[in-house]
Amino acid sequence: MAFPSASVAFPSASAAFLSASAAAEALAEARAAGRTRPPFTDSDPLLDEQWGYRVQDVDRAARLAAGERQVGAKLGLTSRAKQVTMGVHQPVAGFLTDAMDLSAPPDPRPDTAQAGTGRSEPPVNPDHVGRSADTVVDDPPADAGRGDPRVKIGRTVRAVQPRIEPEIAFRLGRALDHPITALEARGIADAVSVAVEVIDSRFAGFGFRLPDVVADNTSAAGFLTGEWVPTTNAGDLAAAHCVFSADGTTLLEATGDAVLGDPWLALVHLSEHLHRQGQSLPAGSVVLAGALTDAVPLRPGVTYRVEIDGLVALTYTAPS
Repeated sequence: MAFPSASVAFPSASAAFLSASAAAEALAEARAAGRTRPPFTDSDPLLDEQWGYRVQDVDRAARLAAGERQVGAKLGLTSRAKQVTMGVHQPVAGFLTDAMDLSAPPDPRPDTAQAGTGRSEPPVNPDHVGRSADTVVDDPPADAGRGDPRVKIGRTVRAVQPRIEPEIAFRLGRALDHPITALEARGIADAVSVAVEVIDSRFAGFGFRLPDVVADNTSAAGFLTGEWVPTTNAGDLAAAHCVFSADGTTLLEATGDAVLGDPWLALVHLSEHLHRQGQSLPAGSVVLAGALTDAVPLRPGVTYRVEIDGLVALTYTAPS
């Protein structure tokens, strides 16, 4: 994978900064080799968030040049507690590509398809596969968020230290190409779903500082969305109760307000971020609003389930 050079002007005090292109290449090499590396800020403590986004831009350009398609974006650090820990006052953002979509068929590109796993795609039991993630459920069943038996078996995630977390996903009905208000957010998205995100970090034990995790595309590794419910039928997402379980045992619980006080605000923050970066997202893009609970280690063969009031539950079995 070739990495475009990035012409970046640094202040004189920061002349020793690692270039964005060199950092993106180092992250890609670690990802391909299935290993971790030291955080960049260990050797360059003056690196900042904007440097991280420059690295992200180079990484995205290289992935798109290699044939991946951007299909959406994700928010991270959406809880106040995590923001305080990282010393920031707003979420961070990353990008999603089709290679990260766990519902997609195995990727034929040799540099992204099951590389390094030594495993082939597991057979899919037709009794355990939900409807297409593009399906919209006009009226969620009465027990939406509870007792839905459908299971999605996603493709293997290529990761070193994968973790999984429950999320709310939005699908854009219109382009996100300007800063929006919370009221406008409800008109930008046309559907909502339960989702899971698989995260992985290039840094051992997820030990990083803010510039590192931004450069590493906010640890994005994979995602899976459930059945889409029209936003008009989704109810009060801030008050919606979430239960995250594994093999039938409840792991964590939360309500939607764990994400910025209201998950809709994720779209507001993303619109402001995209505007600052001179970017936009087209209609049809997926937006992950941010984790509702802490992430837990992803274990092969374990069935994870996310139930959120007002939405259709998603059950995901990690391939063995």
